[in-house]
Amino acid sequence: MKSLLPALLFILPLPAWQQPVTLEEVLKRVQKNVAQFEASLPDFVCSENITSSKLSGETVSKETVIESTFTGVQKKGKDGKMEYVETRELTAVDGKKAKKGQKPKGPFLLGGGFSAVLSTTFNAQMATFRNYRLEPAESLDGKKAIVVAFSSKEGQTGIGAYFNRTTFLVNDSGKAWVDPESMQVVRLERDITNAPNPFPAWLMSVGFGPVSIGGKLFWMPKEVRSEIRRKGSDKPDRRFAAEYTNYRKFDVSSGIVSEK
Repeated sequence: MKSLLPALLFILPLPAWQQPVTLEEVLKRVQKNVAQFEASLPDFVCSENITSSKLSGETVSKETVIESTFTGVQKKGKDGKMEYVETRELTAVDGKKAKKGQKPKGPFLLGGGFSAVLSTTFNAQMATFRNYRLEPAESLDGKKAIVVAFSSKEGQTGIGAYFNRTTFLVNDSGKAWVDPESMQVVRLERDITNAPNPFPAWLMSVGFGPVSIGGKLFWMPKEVRSEIRRKGSDKPDRRFAAEYTNYRKFDVSSGIVSEK
């Protein structure tokens, strides 16, 4: 998810969010925060509540509600780089207790909301493949936010996604709302226009907020929304909505959840 003042007013100190900022300054600070997030976020666990829906026009024709314990564990990937691996342990499905080891199923499930959406937008290495621009500040939850619009460069070769068992290079665009004091991303919206058929339009949004994990403050997803649309349609065909609460540190060596 826009009067001209007397010139004399501009000699007075302005609130932090009104201070002039350049695109270069904003990107530099946001990229630094993203790098710190990727480097210092510990293995964690949190509570997840998912609603996965299939729609027919404006009517929900099928819906699954999943409650789970979500775990993010950092492991070394095939390229030798560390990456977060997301897993879910289901606790309930449609109000009934889940069986041990039961896998999540639904009309539409989304992975990568914790790291991939933010990283592929503002990791410093992505700057080569993206266009960025500042837009007028907007109010978000009653507080002014810096707004950065972004899009993938034509013919880019560095930003990919995995959809319907297919990996592809994305054509996308979107906006990010940035807290002017912490320079953390508060909200991010991203629209992909070339996902594999029959759902080329893939929209997603992530709302972030500060949480304490292991005694340190991190800006983590509080809600993730996504929907896909059939070719030529302006209405969603499948929808994913998830909320995340009760973050805490996960001790991988012992399997113990820790609040320390």
